[in-house]
Amino acid sequence: MVGSTHDKQPAGFDQAGQIEMTDRPSHAPAHRSGVRIAPDPRVPDENPPDSTKRPSGKKIHPTTGDRVGRYVVEKLLSEGATADVYSARSEKTGELVALRVLRDDLAASQLDHFQTEALAYGLFKSEHFPRLYDLGQLPSGARYMAMELLVGQTLQQRINARSFSISAVVELGIQLSRALGECHLRGFIHCDVKPQNIMLIQKGEQFTLKLIDLGICRRITGPGDGEPILTMVPGTPPYMSPEQIRGLALDLRTDIYSAGVVLYQVLTGRLPFQGANDDQLIRALLHDPVIPPGVLRTSCPPELDRALLRALCRDRRYRYASARELRDELEWVRVKYNLASGTQSFLQTSSQPPPRPVDVLAATRRASPPQGTPVVELGPAAQVRHTLPTIPDH
Repeated sequence: MVGSTHDKQPAGFDQAGQIEMTDRPSHAPAHRSGVRIAPDPRVPDENPPDSTKRPSGKKIHPTTGDRVGRYVVEKLLSEGATADVYSARSEKTGELVALRVLRDDLAASQLDHFQTEALAYGLFKSEHFPRLYDLGQLPSGARYMAMELLVGQTLQQRINARSFSISAVVELGIQLSRALGECHLRGFIHCDVKPQNIMLIQKGEQFTLKLIDLGICRRITGPGDGEPILTMVPGTPPYMSPEQIRGLALDLRTDIYSAGVVLYQVLTGRLPFQGANDDQLIRALLHDPVIPPGVLRTSCPPELDRALLRALCRDRRYRYASARELRDELEWVRVKYNLASGTQSFLQTSSQPPPRPVDVLAATRRASPPQGTPVVELGPAAQVRHTLPTIPDH
């Protein structure tokens, strides 16, 4: 399966960084994330969705052959509560894109989320996010965005289908940390990091992680001390940080926690906290200690065990302060245990023998940097508690 399209046109932003809505002749819906996997859109669908029906709303769906700005609609990929996603072909390059068109009866807050999401995609410069090609507005007033069409699998689909080697877990963690680092650098908190919002795209022999669905992302804004002021942010309970569950002010460390949950699940095959319903799950998440991943998977290196426990600290003061810190820790684990990187890590199975540490100092001496090159120390900066601290109820 391969990644998708590109069309190097402006992404609808003016020189001041504001979203610029252009009058364009057509339409394009989507699911909440402007990217949808579904079957390969280049393969005809025997039972395509009926593009004349819609659950509610005023606008009429575009149909095959309709023009939406610079794009010609090919088929409907998915219908969502706020938008629909189509595959469409660029008239300029002939390549496929994902067209997302909002319904025209949305609340103002949902339109604001669309603006924030579009702004974020337009600012991101990392390969770990789908590219935004264009923004526009239909004559009906409905807004749309044209994005990179991703064809691949979600991490959730991979988790359901197979287990992961230690190398693959570390590689996923490094790529996810890079994605979150870009997100935070550009001033956004994702707020919904979970396996369903992580796609694995294979292009040739290369695998690339893509972080999608910025539908509930928030901008990092606040008073002079930089602490963001946010209202209650929705999310997916098993992956929400304790402060997000409690409705407290959020900062980038909420994404670090969610990434820790994802990596814990990929490594052990289960979530760190369990519950028969949301109430029990939330109670466990707020008060129960987490079982160290090394207990559930004995081949887990102790450094990886500590890294995940630190990311999962209930009190955010004990977590990594940035995605870069988490990435450095995981890169240290990869070096110490001489783990496979990139595509090779995904080709390994969980039946691989437990990784053994290598003589890192000897390896460093064999490949010493040029004289004058600054030395960066990786690895844990402090001991991490296996029993997570509990914050008082509010």
